Amino acid sequence: MKRSYSAVLLVCLSACLMCFGLVRLFPAPDLSKTYSIGTDRVYPYHDVDASGAPRGFVAEVLSEAARRNGVKLEWRPTAKTLLGALNDGDVDLWPLVSTDLKQSHPELHTTAPWLNNDYAFVAINPLFRNPANFSTIQTVAGRRSSGIEKLAREHFRQGRFAAHTDRRAAIEAVCRGDADGAIVELRVAHYFLAAPPPACAGKVPCFIGLTFRREQMVTAARPEAAAIADLLRAEIGRMAKDGALDRILLPWAYY
Repeated sequence: MKRSYSAVLLVCLSACLMCFGLVRLFPAPDLSKTYSIGTDRVYPYHDVDASGAPRGFVAEVLSEAARRNGVKLEWRPTAKTLLGALNDGDVDLWPLVSTDLKQSHPELHTTAPWLNNDYAFVAINPLFRNPANFSTIQTVAGRRSSGIEKLAREHFRQGRFAAHTDRRAAIEAVCRGDADGAIVELRVAHYFLAAPPPACAGKVPCFIGLTFRREQMVTAARPEAAAIADLLRAEIGRMAKDGALDRILLPWAYY
């Protein structure tokens, strides 16, 4: 009996030590702090208006998840890449990145996926409405991103990839005739179809859905903000169940 009691005591003590270790390894979110979350002003995903208030459907989702949990977020525009902003400590969180980030930069924390990204090829020349003519493409535009460039090189091997500062600049290059087409996220293609940039005035773009890749998207964080990132992700899961996620996304017509 004495030996059995000792064994039970040892198990309980071990469990307590394990729990203590887990608490130290995964500290509870600190809700007293204000966390900065970066944006490279990629509307309609995330951006800030003239007053600094967040706008875009990703910004709305994360802001609602933060509100529900008492998390204080400060949306901070930056001209740096997401890696530069996170690694330099300019921001604590980045709203949306590909799961590929975890493989290339394991030092950063990423949440479970919560959004899928599909891609479209945007062109003005009606010849490219038929993917059978893709072999004649010479120049493919896209935002400066290793992922976008990889897509271009994999599926338009004969073409040259022209990197641009952002998606709008890539689409404007197509409208000016500087590129045969551009690779952008399907949601961005939807947005530019509804609100074309000035360079595309009077032109009718064609948007060809590209089925060759679907990216799972996550929220990224510096290690110090990992618990907050996971808290927001968990709330997005609850929002999907109670209908709040639908109510945010459906008005954007990107669901």
